[in-house]
Amino acid sequence: MRRSHGQKSLEPLLRRRRPEDVLAVEEPQPVQPVEMEHTGQAYLLHEFHEAITKGITPATTCQDNLNSLRMVFGAIASFEQQAPVAITRRRLG
Repeated sequence: MRRSHGQKSLEPLLRRRRPEDVLAVEEPQPVQPVEMEHTGQAYLLHEFHEAITKGITPATTCQDNLNSLRMVFGAIASFEQQAPVAITRRRLG
């Protein structure tokens, strides 16, 4: 692999790595799921009902979905252009 001028190789650092230099990782522990009164579509409908009747902001809003779409469209544009793209808050559609 060719290095550009001024770029240092990581090879000497990798060769010097000792087992005691590596952080210990604990074994994953099982986590019990939280029991929920409503799940799936029933959860979303309950959230919608609470928002309408009590004026409570739901866990996710349409703005969250629009932001997700912006990210998806940005990823597609980045792939097509083979370059990073800015994700803006312009109108979708």
